[in-house]
Amino acid sequence: MKRALSLAFVLALVLGAACTPGLARSYRRFDGVKLEFIMVDDPQVYAIRKHLPEFKKLTGIDVTITEYPLSSLMEKQLLSLISGTGKPDLVGFDLWFVGAFGRTDTLLPLDSFINELKNDRDFDFADLLSRHVEGYRYKDRQIGVGFIPVQMLQVYRKDLFESPKYRSEFKAKYGYDLKPPETMKQFMDVVKFFTRDTDGDGKIDLWGTATQMQRDDPIYCAFTHFMYPYGGEIIDPKTKRPVFNSKTNVRALTDFVTMVHNYCPPGTLGYGWGDMTAAMQKGDVAIQLNWNVFMGEYEDPSKSKVAGKLGYTPTPGEVTKRSLLGGWGIGINKQSRNKEAAKEFIRWLLSKETDLAVTLSGGAAPMRVSTYKNAEVAKRFPHGPASNLTAAYSTPPPPVPEFPAILEIVGLALSEAASKQKSPKEALDDAQAKLDDVMRGAGYYK
Repeated sequence: MKRALSLAFVLALVLGAACTPGLARSYRRFDGVKLEFIMVDDPQVYAIRKHLPEFKKLTGIDVTITEYPLSSLMEKQLLSLISGTGKPDLVGFDLWFVGAFGRTDTLLPLDSFINELKNDRDFDFADLLSRHVEGYRYKDRQIGVGFIPVQMLQVYRKDLFESPKYRSEFKAKYGYDLKPPETMKQFMDVVKFFTRDTDGDGKIDLWGTATQMQRDDPIYCAFTHFMYPYGGEIIDPKTKRPVFNSKTNVRALTDFVTMVHNYCPPGTLGYGWGDMTAAMQKGDVAIQLNWNVFMGEYEDPSKSKVAGKLGYTPTPGEVTKRSLLGGWGIGINKQSRNKEAAKEFIRWLLSKETDLAVTLSGGAAPMRVSTYKNAEVAKRFPHGPASNLTAAYSTPPPPVPEFPAILEIVGLALSEAASKQKSPKEALDDAQAKLDDVMRGAGYYK
């Protein structure tokens, strides 16, 4: 039954059209519809949650975001999707696991929806970061679209790097000027130099760096800072054969273990992303390699002692200039009873207005090129240019459905080497054999 439009409804429609043009073109009222969205525990999600009441007021759709730790997220999502219950309606999944999710055939193809957005001039689809849209294709279908584009970058303490005392000491010791590292050799020099006792009590109170070491995803991300610049791979992209125990990777892992045990705070072997972020916020470390999504936490003066004192550059290279590309996409459950409402949520989430609002609420990884150009965003989050520069030479892990199994094997090997249960070569050799079993068993070669 059709109801007369109330004055409040008309005002909401007009205001909605003014503030969210892309949403207004296909505006629908879904009073009472509830969407369930399962996502990782992430600062960007905290920022999105702040604006959900605005979306509900505009559309009548109530979105509940349930967050899980990264370690259990994918298992929870896949089990829910294959159950056939239609819940959750939406899932946020890692760019790295497109193959794993695509193979289950549980996500709604979004090709027609993407075309609709492309044809909506008010939405301005071309303003979205293209690599984080295209990355969510599996075979011949679009199973999701990026909404948290993640790049690695280098963050450093400007107050330390610009100190005349430290600059003089560094030049005398290493023979070149103290600056944000451009190579891994320079990075190792810098973290060694800044690991020191600053108050003369005989205890180290400033550490060169801090990194994440928990299995499997965190330690993998940390190690890629060494593996990729040195020219290493896990799987040969052409033959699909593992090359994890190469001489290059032995060198990379040896330097990685040296860094962790000598230039990182005590307890680093148990660090997750929150721990390494806190180390920088407290002023305990001089430099870090971390995801752009955590930069908002660094620049929040209510949480960080170093807010306003930081500089940002692209990640270092060595043999090659290469960094790790990550990100999160959003997909719709094929069995959801609220597919159209779910599309409205994605449209709203990716709109220019929402992207800007979420970014200014602390979500430091905008999906739109125009957002980093906003004057207020540039002032509050000065990492934008470095993030975009790093993205230009970033690549995702091996794009195969078997990557979850690969990640588990790699994570164990890195942990065994970092904890000194095995030498770097022993850990890589053992992992190489397991990786061969996975890739051979999957039929990539005989």
